[in-house]
Amino acid sequence: MPSHPWLFALSLLLRKVTKRVDLAKLKLAKVESPPVKNEVAKNFEDSKTITQAWFWPRIGEYLHVGDIVVTETNFGIWETKFPPGVTGVT
Repeated sequence: MPSHPWLFALSLLLRKVTKRVDLAKLKLAKVESPPVKNEVAKNFEDSKTITQAWFWPRIGEYLHVGDIVVTETNFGIWETKFPPGVTGVT
């Protein structure tokens, strides 16, 4: 169980939503995007402070084939390189 009640509630909500989504009814468009380089090494900082430049490039290292990433469009997720087979939804 997540440490905060709202995280638990959010995880329950996401489970319900994903169970009810009929993928056959979705209209998905393949969008070509420019190549994105993983900039983890470039954004290495010898600091105990977690910055946006340090955090977002590292998210891609935790993603796996078949993962679906749901985000708001104004977050730093644009700085994340998705591995092949990962879907981003905004």
